[in-house]
Amino acid sequence: MNVLGIVAEYNPFHNGHEYQIKELKKQIDADYCIIAMSGNFLQRGIPSILSKHCRAEMALRAGADLVIEIPSVWACSSAEYFANGGVNTLLNTGVITHLGFGAETTKLSMLKTLARIFVENNPSVQSNLFSMIRSGNNYATARANSLNTLIDFVSANKILTDSINSGDIHLLELADSNINEVLSASNNILGIEYLKVLLKNNSSVIPISLPRKGGTYNTQEITGRFSSATSIRNDIFKNIDTNLDSYSKMEADEIQKHASDNASTITWFEAVPETTRKIILKNEQILIHEDDISSMLGYKLFLEKNKTYSDYADCSVNFSNKIANNIYEYENFTQFRHLLKSKDITYTRLSRILLHILLNIKQTDYDLGKELGYAPYLRILGFNKNSKDLLSHIKQNSNSPMITKVADASNILDNKKYSFFEKDLYISDIYNQLILQKKNNATQLKNEFNQPLVIV
Repeated sequence: MNVLGIVAEYNPFHNGHEYQIKELKKQIDADYCIIAMSGNFLQRGIPSILSKHCRAEMALRAGADLVIEIPSVWACSSAEYFANGGVNTLLNTGVITHLGFGAETTKLSMLKTLARIFVENNPSVQSNLFSMIRSGNNYATARANSLNTLIDFVSANKILTDSINSGDIHLLELADSNINEVLSASNNILGIEYLKVLLKNNSSVIPISLPRKGGTYNTQEITGRFSSATSIRNDIFKNIDTNLDSYSKMEADEIQKHASDNASTITWFEAVPETTRKIILKNEQILIHEDDISSMLGYKLFLEKNKTYSDYADCSVNFSNKIANNIYEYENFTQFRHLLKSKDITYTRLSRILLHILLNIKQTDYDLGKELGYAPYLRILGFNKNSKDLLSHIKQNSNSPMITKVADASNILDNKKYSFFEKDLYISDIYNQLILQKKNNATQLKNEFNQPLVIV
């Protein structure tokens, strides 16, 4: 039995995601496809445009068989932690045979070599890395530059040793590649981190990559059928956010006609599968924009302005002081990010730190999650009713407790695992408050205890 595993966010699910699932399943003749998906807050440090259950349904209607939630602490963390949360979730099912992911490069062997170098903690790379970070470079730039230094040294001295001959290709072959470009591409970065997790687990799971189609990760404008999630979100908010109530009253055939009539002006229609389009247009939930967290974040920042923010995950003492020194300039999430931005920190990392403060994600949560092996339970969000046998296979092969009903979690998880799971519940409650701010109808709002599984 071949089972494909994919780590994803689907914010929202688009044509590129559908292509990835179908193409990878075809390549390995997969019997099933399992998705480890972020919950309601994401790796870029922002809330998702639609709830995790809506996005799980999008995936299930487009080729996925099972969607499992990545623990929230890792879903809005750095690439390394995000990958550990996602890949370990998949590995803990006990049935994954292949791990699929998108990449900007066509050379999986190059990504394998880079992953092995970083896992082995090559002393030369590590020394240069820390030196460059101390000099004010952000982590991504410092890592690329330190690796380039090692490659230049090896190339100049014609060194051929087992310690440097890592992975599937020799390090010297990397000299012909633009390492900075490879290590700055979003999907490559995540791909390397996924491969690192496989190496650390000494896993027999086979990695398989697929070149990204269409616009790059951060492309702002729609570029056709294969467009970035960022550009799709931008176009969605531009065109339908204020009219969602009218769309929610449409029947399926009306939605299709509306899409055809407006395809020339509402360009996101062509960039997502029809099933995704219908879920977005018909769903009762109001779409969430990243600045919708502004009021709650501002309240939390002012509430703790006389304390230190450095207890929160990834927030240094220096950055904590920077927040405190600028707190009275706070207007909203986007504005405050721009105000705090500096050379040594990316917008994404900055966003995550602020999100950690809002969601109460502290270093102690990281410590507990790592102690528990990153993915101490399998929280099922939904499945395809034709794939029930897959759940049986997981129950037979996995040592991780499976959560299908939130109310049962306290009975099947020990105290430490349940404490970690409670963070997921709290973070979902925060997201539901964002919806409530727009929806203003608490009686129709599903919480974690009465939200049913998505079954399609």
